[in-house]
Amino acid sequence: MYFPKYDKWFISAAYLTNKLTKDGKQIVIHLIRDINDRKQTEEKLELKITELEKWQRLTTGREVKMSELKSKIKALEQEIIELKVRIKKYELV
Repeated sequence: MYFPKYDKWFISAAYLTNKLTKDGKQIVIHLIRDINDRKQTEEKLELKITELEKWQRLTTGREVKMSELKSKIKALEQEIIELKVRIKKYELV
């Protein structure tokens, strides 16, 4: 909920109303609490979370790519070994 502030800016506020009865009289209590600081902190945290999620996607993608490259290297090394064996067979003839 937003309420006007004395300098014409609006503030975020939590608003709570409670009705009580005391000595046969009804009492209504209104509490308004400025939560601007909390809102600003939430916005900063959301920004940090977004940055961390982006970093996680980048690093996870990098790890996947590294794993793929390692697999390709192993396959190529195996192919080199097989080619060396073939070459030795032809040298013996």
